[in-house]
Amino acid sequence: MDVMWILFRRNPLFWVLLVCFLAYVYYGFHFYSTGYNFSPGEALVRMSFAVQGGMLAFLFFGVLFIRLEENNHLHDIFSSIPKGNSYKFMGKFLFFSVFTLFVCLFVFSIYAFLFFRKGISFLSFYYDAFLYIVLYWGLSFLLSMLIGALLASWFKGKIIYPLILFVWALIGPANSYFFGTAASKSLFSDFLAWINLGEPNPLALFNDLYGFELSVYHWMKKLFMLLLISFLFLFTHFIRKLRKRGNIEKRFYMYFALCSVSIGALIYYFTLDRQIYISNSLLTETRERVDETYYHTLSHEYSEPHPDIAITKYDVNMKIKRLVEINTTVTLVNNYKQPLNNVSLSLYHGFKVIDVSSNHKKLSFEQKNDLLNIQLPSELRPKQSCQISISYEGLSSPLFFANSRAVYLPYYFPWLPSNNIEPAFQYTRLGLIRNNHQWGNDAEIALTYDGPNPLYTNIKKIGNKKWHGRSSFGLSVVVGNIAEMNRKNGGAQFVQPMTWGKNLYQYPEFKERTNEMMKNISNNFNIEYKGFPELIIFVPILSISDFVAEEYIWFASDHLIYGTGLQYNATILPYNESYYTYMLVPALTWKYKGIQIDDIEYLNLFDSVYAYVYNQQHGIEDDGGFLPDVYYMKSEKDKIKNSIIQWVKNEENIETKNNFCREWFKLIENGRQDWNTLKELTKQYFYDKEVQDGYTRN
Repeated sequence: MDVMWILFRRNPLFWVLLVCFLAYVYYGFHFYSTGYNFSPGEALVRMSFAVQGGMLAFLFFGVLFIRLEENNHLHDIFSSIPKGNSYKFMGKFLFFSVFTLFVCLFVFSIYAFLFFRKGISFLSFYYDAFLYIVLYWGLSFLLSMLIGALLASWFKGKIIYPLILFVWALIGPANSYFFGTAASKSLFSDFLAWINLGEPNPLALFNDLYGFELSVYHWMKKLFMLLLISFLFLFTHFIRKLRKRGNIEKRFYMYFALCSVSIGALIYYFTLDRQIYISNSLLTETRERVDETYYHTLSHEYSEPHPDIAITKYDVNMKIKRLVEINTTVTLVNNYKQPLNNVSLSLYHGFKVIDVSSNHKKLSFEQKNDLLNIQLPSELRPKQSCQISISYEGLSSPLFFANSRAVYLPYYFPWLPSNNIEPAFQYTRLGLIRNNHQWGNDAEIALTYDGPNPLYTNIKKIGNKKWHGRSSFGLSVVVGNIAEMNRKNGGAQFVQPMTWGKNLYQYPEFKERTNEMMKNISNNFNIEYKGFPELIIFVPILSISDFVAEEYIWFASDHLIYGTGLQYNATILPYNESYYTYMLVPALTWKYKGIQIDDIEYLNLFDSVYAYVYNQQHGIEDDGGFLPDVYYMKSEKDKIKNSIIQWVKNEENIETKNNFCREWFKLIENGRQDWNTLKELTKQYFYDKEVQDGYTRN
């Protein structure tokens, strides 16, 4: 190893490349540690392009090393020493490993120095950051150097340089960018995602809830590449020995066999199902497209949900490793007037049901899409109850991830069997919309959980890995790069990403403002308000495909999930105060009441109109810019929308507009999401038909 260091340090190109790389890293980290761009996670992810450049430098380091070795005739020197070539190979590998470790430590030192002094003090975050640097920087550099050395040992002359450039474009984190539209082809897209040795999501914003993608899968991929390169080095050595008719030592065959068996085992491992975080718009399997494609093409032929069937108890045993594994026993109550022989429940299609039983007797069932039909063991009479045990495993939605790194399974997503048999999502003109699967009745919940920690949920912890409580909305389970921010302040528990520290100081104002709005809106629509929730979860839950305000906030009586898009250092107090109303209105009205979506455009119009009226009532500046735009009058619905928007902007009597919204919400409560009924309502408030027609023409 000393010989190799001497050869490298005498070469000025080595020092030029190293110093330029480290200087670029410092200024890149500094950019994301100041001002509006402050984002500790984004600093590492966005520096993927520094890794791309570093991989090129290390590929050339590998070539440079072999050329220096050849020029100094080291092969002949080590061949004259017993086991010399073996020692040379081990020394080469050790040198490369120590050198890349030194680079990792230097990079991490710069990173920790810049962000620790900015108040990011969670040691677990820095531990993950160091692992991230080792995985996507250090190991990528090490493998690049080994690949460069391997190719240089195969190819002589200048052909090595265009070859190195091609390999660099192929194995770097920006490979999908380099190959452009070809990356959108399914098979090639999968290949590019797999061969990428750097950050798997270089074009996506950092997800502060999920944290760094450090899944075991990516470590195994690096190990596979290391074994494959070692195998090729051994094979090259074997071929050269055969050409020279030299003796091949027995341990060579042992190493060869060990590499082969290990590679075979890893290939099998890669065939297993798992959920990894993929957010790259140039790849076909990006998380934003998977469910959008599925529900866009799916035709749901579900019967109407039966409101008189209740689940009054969930006993959940949950394990999250490579897959989500759940065994749950539910208590079903027939509140219907007629006996039942079967029940229908909803369950996200990524979870595959293995077994359904009652009192240790297996029951027949059919699972299709998000619908689970179960044949009851006997006729269930009115007011009678029965217990059913359901075992299932699989992968959650990419938009509701659940793996060994992070978990986001909220109450409104059917990760537990639900008597609301709507699909998990529906595709509409406004994009992919999440259907609300909150429970319609109070239920007892017992949870046994084995997975990543710490776990934040809306029921109380009663022991090691055990939680218990009651809810009339559902069970939410959240784990990730998050922490409780107000342990010493008492009151509601406030949880957010570790990297959004400044919200701790904004929380009191947020609580006061939100509590006041909750009281006002609930009173206006005669909705029971049980007080400010005990748990606030402020996390990025939206994808780049989410556009409507209805997806941001989800309010249950015991907890509130305040979602954002992926963004730098999100603030809990939005920069535009008026838009917060648009996000909060649906959460406090029809979503809180468990009203299902028949027409999202209808509900979106109500939300927008009332939010605009509320802002006017309470002196919140709002120019109407968040009201829906109607550019073309293609249908009667468009005319109704436009007439309401024009009227609400021009009508000066705020109380009249508020009364209109209250009557409108009564229609929604009664299940009447149809435009003709709404048109009849407008006639009671648009006093002059000529005025109404004038608004429509505008």
